[in-house]
Amino acid sequence: MIITVVMLFIQMAVLGRYLTPEEFGVMAILMLIIGFSDIFSQFGLSEAIIQEQSTSRISLSSLYWLNLLFGVAVYFVVNSLSLVYAALHSSEIFTEYVPYVTLSFLILPLSSQFKTLFQKQLKFKVLAVSEIVSVLVGVCFAIFYAIEFKDVWALIYGYLIRCTLNSLFVFIVGLRSGLAPRVEFSLSSVKPYMNFGLNLFISNVMNFFNSRVDQLLIGSILGVTALGYYSMAFNLVIQPIIKLNPVLTKVAFPILAKLKATPDGLKDGYLKLMKGVLFLNTPLLIGLSIFAPTVIPMFIGEKWTPSVEIVQILAFYALIRSSGNAGGSMVLAAGKANLLMRWNLWMFIFQPVVIYAVASFGTVVDVAIALVFIQLVSIFIWYHKIVVKLIGNCFIEYASCFLFPLLASLPMYLINLFITSSFTSLNHISLSIISIFICGICYLCLMLYFEKTTKLFKG
Repeated sequence: MIITVVMLFIQMAVLGRYLTPEEFGVMAILMLIIGFSDIFSQFGLSEAIIQEQSTSRISLSSLYWLNLLFGVAVYFVVNSLSLVYAALHSSEIFTEYVPYVTLSFLILPLSSQFKTLFQKQLKFKVLAVSEIVSVLVGVCFAIFYAIEFKDVWALIYGYLIRCTLNSLFVFIVGLRSGLAPRVEFSLSSVKPYMNFGLNLFISNVMNFFNSRVDQLLIGSILGVTALGYYSMAFNLVIQPIIKLNPVLTKVAFPILAKLKATPDGLKDGYLKLMKGVLFLNTPLLIGLSIFAPTVIPMFIGEKWTPSVEIVQILAFYALIRSSGNAGGSMVLAAGKANLLMRWNLWMFIFQPVVIYAVASFGTVVDVAIALVFIQLVSIFIWYHKIVVKLIGNCFIEYASCFLFPLLASLPMYLINLFITSSFTSLNHISLSIISIFICGICYLCLMLYFEKTTKLFKG
């Protein structure tokens, strides 16, 4: 997954030089439509399959065809609504681009269940290979197209190529592995999964809205150009989370589902997952915050300088948010999708009000600060309302998951300041490489020290 993160960063760096902030803003709007609609096409059925310890063949076949049906239905509904919206508002985004990006709704359901079963069986090599190959080809095509034509279609075609290759690869491997669905459907066999799926579906809708309401409001209140700068910053900080965290959480979900049957099994598994997630994300995101003023203008271009301050702030938002990936796996493994629904309902009410007020009277930087504030408040409420309810009081262990990686990251600021001020004869690239290398070594040494003195990763 590190390879995919690197490739996507390369894509942003190259396309950032050839495309305008407005075009990145357009793509951000399209991805909002895609992400929101994809939740409807999935309906929480994949997680329902993993959460159940055993699933009959007729249930799997019925769920597969139901998932395909949802995908087709969402494709036609979204395109129909887009035509209506375009007629009322004369927006080329909805007439020119949406019919193409929504093709993913017809492509992804073909392999969705196969991915779920491979995940449940802990066969992650197939998923990793398909992800790497599809991202590699998609990014190369997007870069070539952007250099040649310099328009937003580079992002759209790159996305569709990634979806198609990924889905096709997993689909073929799934068929060869004997996972092909039968031509049969039983509504009664699907019903047991629908309750869990419905709770998770509602939760996912609210969660997606909560995680993207900032972009919705920035685009509508502050404009597409402001959204473009914000979208670039948001993608830079969120890529480590959405690409690296699933390496841990996808492995942990089926394991936690089994551990819930043992005393303290869910608690121990959750805390270890939290430590692993924050151990990886903290140096990446803190480092990104430190090196953003140098790295962004150098690799993406001077025109993206307004995104630097946004990146530095959103890095802390992304760090706190990353802990939610571990929390979501724990809640789903415990079979408590209704708790996620209630949590997201609270965020659904609280977060948009704050962001709307800030966006109406402030800038994109103010919105980024508001997001950090919301996450800080939420993390304490999450512990008391969700963590304590599922695994009991464990505040010291819970807090240490955040504390030690943060303490180990603090010297990175001083190291970078010392190197950049002491070796002024070196160019920016050399200084950044040296500083990143020394900061990484320092972080690992301090984490090993904490592990040895506090038994952080033992037990």
